[in-house]
Amino acid sequence: MVSQFLNFTEPEALKRLAKFKNINLRIATKGNAHAKGYIFKNKEHYNLIVGSSNLTAQALSTNKEWNIKVSALDESDLVEKVLNEFQYDFDNGTPVTVEYILTYEEIYKNQLIKNKEVDYENLSQSQEIIVPNSMQIEALKNLEIIRDNKKNKALIISATGTGKTYLSAFDAKAFKAKKLLFVVHRLTIAKIH
Repeated sequence: MVSQFLNFTEPEALKRLAKFKNINLRIATKGNAHAKGYIFKNKEHYNLIVGSSNLTAQALSTNKEWNIKVSALDESDLVEKVLNEFQYDFDNGTPVTVEYILTYEEIYKNQLIKNKEVDYENLSQSQEIIVPNSMQIEALKNLEIIRDNKKNKALIISATGTGKTYLSAFDAKAFKAKKLLFVVHRLTIAKIH
């Protein structure tokens, strides 16, 4: 089961997976599915691998990815919950056929073109004033409490697309930092003013 979320899945990866005769490949085309989990069944137990690895060339060969492997017996509650969740997603997924891949290839190419066409120089000038969303407001309050308690470390965990990048900008502004190191994994994030 893969996802079309943000049109990030590479068509070439779908083509390679589709070549395997023992794989029934489906893709989530609706919603914001971004889970990365792998389920392997042995004779008496399951190995579940969950982590940050996307199914891309970079993730599998050069990126620093973190994953955790959990082994559990067939009858465990954990295995039952994971399998039920997977089955629900799988049943609602679109079968990946040759026709689907051809259609998706066009969507993927168009997304790449859109990403390259963004005018980063004028982006900040053309956008309306950006204000924190509800998640960011709550996180900013919690960061202020942490600082008030003389702590200098915090970890923000939030789903893709919820506004972590903007949250960090709001926090840097509120903190009035004299210096700031901002590490990103996408050049597009670094180019936005």
